[in-house]
Amino acid sequence: MSTGNFLELVQTLQMAIKNLQMYTAAHPRSQGALTAAHGAFTTWLASAPRIHVAASASKIFVDGQPAEGASVHLGALFRQMSERQIMGFVVKRGASEEEIHALLQLFILKPAKIQTLGGPERVLADQGVRNVEITQTRYEVVREGEGGDDDGRGPAERPRSSPGEGDGLRDAPVELDLDADLSIDLDPQKLFGKWQEGLGKLLGSARGEGAACFKVNLAGLGGLAQELGLGDSFPSPAVVESLRKSLLALDPRSQLSVLASMGTLSDAPQGLRMALQALSGELFSRAARAMLAEGTPWEAMKDSLLDILLASPQREAMLTAFGAMLKASGLDPGRIQAMLQQLDWDRLSLESKIQKVQHEKGFYQLSSDQTLRFLQELLEKGRDEAFLRILDDIVAGMTSEDPGPRQNVAELLLGIAHWILDPGLPEGAEGALLDAFKGNFGWEPLPHIHHLTTEGLGALLASLVYRGELGQAQALFSELQDLVAFHDNEEPAEWRTRALGRLFERLCQDDLVDRTAREVVEGGADRMLTEFVPYLGFLGAPGAEGLVRRLAEEPDRHRRARIMEGIRATGANSLDSLRSSLGSSTWFLVRNALNLLGELGDASMLPEVQACLRHKDGRVRRAAVRAAWKLAGPAAEKALVPLLPQADPDTQLEVLFVLGQIRSAAAIPAVAALALDGRATPRIRLKAVEVLGQTAHEGALAGLTEILRMKGFSFLATPAESPELRLAAAKAMATIGTPAARAALKRAAEAAPKGPDRSALETVLWEMKS
Repeated sequence: MSTGNFLELVQTLQMAIKNLQMYTAAHPRSQGALTAAHGAFTTWLASAPRIHVAASASKIFVDGQPAEGASVHLGALFRQMSERQIMGFVVKRGASEEEIHALLQLFILKPAKIQTLGGPERVLADQGVRNVEITQTRYEVVREGEGGDDDGRGPAERPRSSPGEGDGLRDAPVELDLDADLSIDLDPQKLFGKWQEGLGKLLGSARGEGAACFKVNLAGLGGLAQELGLGDSFPSPAVVESLRKSLLALDPRSQLSVLASMGTLSDAPQGLRMALQALSGELFSRAARAMLAEGTPWEAMKDSLLDILLASPQREAMLTAFGAMLKASGLDPGRIQAMLQQLDWDRLSLESKIQKVQHEKGFYQLSSDQTLRFLQELLEKGRDEAFLRILDDIVAGMTSEDPGPRQNVAELLLGIAHWILDPGLPEGAEGALLDAFKGNFGWEPLPHIHHLTTEGLGALLASLVYRGELGQAQALFSELQDLVAFHDNEEPAEWRTRALGRLFERLCQDDLVDRTAREVVEGGADRMLTEFVPYLGFLGAPGAEGLVRRLAEEPDRHRRARIMEGIRATGANSLDSLRSSLGSSTWFLVRNALNLLGELGDASMLPEVQACLRHKDGRVRRAAVRAAWKLAGPAAEKALVPLLPQADPDTQLEVLFVLGQIRSAAAIPAVAALALDGRATPRIRLKAVEVLGQTAHEGALAGLTEILRMKGFSFLATPAESPELRLAAAKAMATIGTPAARAALKRAAEAAPKGPDRSALETVLWEMKS
């Protein structure tokens, strides 16, 4: 398959992701987009058993080759994969639509949520996905002369193992030149060298700055261990000592990284795992002490240390060795007690945790992360009553006079507030959060705690908008405004006003404004005046911008009509967005923007509208004619009159209508020429004659008289034009109504031969006299 085909595939995937974000999975638009994405993969896999897509070095690679070409969709895919630490994925022939859906959902889930669920591999595995796999192969450019063996590919992109930063695992095996008889050669120095070489190749360039440790795939050590004679029993002292020395020779961060990655060891030989576990206490304590001595902050490393302890069966020995080493080094051993408390907590059953938190207010002894994980477990297991009781206890701490517990409570409530939409909260929980945040928002004297409260209220406002409760969101914001005004009368605080501004900015962010526009389109018509119009007026320009964005994307004209109704409600706030839309390539957006500008704008916008008079789409041109008239009134004739001779018939009719409405005397020569033009359609000529009469100007009489002229001599004379056009000209003269017009019509009637034509002219003349 070509790069062009791959770009089409990526575009199809991005459209599917966008639809799944905007609509439910069961919505027809989502279903159609998902079917298209599955079809795109099926088409690709018709000629290949699998497709491997990887993100590396700011590029997307497909089956080992870089996807060339400037594409916003490629950029979006690279960003989505990078943010979620997905180095690559493989889709195999036979992948079902459900499996493609599971893959796309990975690019919709927030990165933090994916990590909470166990990582992208676990997310797919939990859904039973077999034909889509997450890979950790990284590609980079290797050019001749820059290292690496020549494999015949020259300066091609070769797969490389990941540098190991973040959570990505490296999957490259260790390849060593081992002597054939090395398994029986237990020379300590040679063993040390082999372990050091193997660990060095696995760790590679992963020893960067940042986190306390990184993950690395240790599976490659299994082959080396077997080559060195390790089996499923505990290895010999010489082998263990050589491994110990090689580990202690690593930098502290790499030492912790080996411990953090023990779960990636291969099943065989078991002797390698036994040896590493036996050495883990010393390795853990030495590495942690060295990092503290180097100045690494405890807060930056404690979570990594705890993760290593929780995963290790040797945790007690590791903690004991660490505590002894801290004490011997003169460092604070109290940190060990805190870690022991956390380990004790994690070993409790769920019922024991509930009892401890309820009866001992145990959440004050836990970190915020621990408490939130516990509360999440309650929700996942349906323990709603216990959750609500504990939430009430937490909320009560929001009124504590001690800022320490109050800050702890604010952090917890903020974390819970982010669960309102996903995974959702039991009935009553949202009200408890709202009361706690509102109560604190008005009186909280400390800005850093008030900031947490503001963030929590922002999450609540966002959830109201996402649920379509726009009136509720506006009412809550108004209530907060009143709170700020009340407290500012007693004790003004600029930071409180800034907090209110941040909440309004949150409501104006694109995701909430787009959700508002969606609600305007899909909500009941009875809510337009009572809820949508007030809310859009409250948002102002950002709300208008969101509606205009939606107007550009909405293919259904009935839905567009609802959007336009919403834009009208925003009034002048929409003008800038509408003006910007005049340059769009979407014809119906330009036409609708012109219609709205004609209703909401003023004469200053005439130049932008005038530029649309020569738009390639006739529907746009006609809308521009009408908008120019509404914006500029009689002044629009300067732009419209020159358009009349060369415009298409439908646009000519629109121009004639406008010229008649403004009774343009300056347009008489051009209109009369059109009325006398035998090549013009009868409809155009009749309309031109009508407009000449609407001018009520005697300058139009010459053209009208010409239409009523007889051709030939005496009794052989015949009308020059059709009876319908002559009658229209007579009525136009009657509309002008001046003595000169009456005299011209009388002469025309007298010159006409007896018959229906003359009778019709005389009737008009008689009506004119009466």
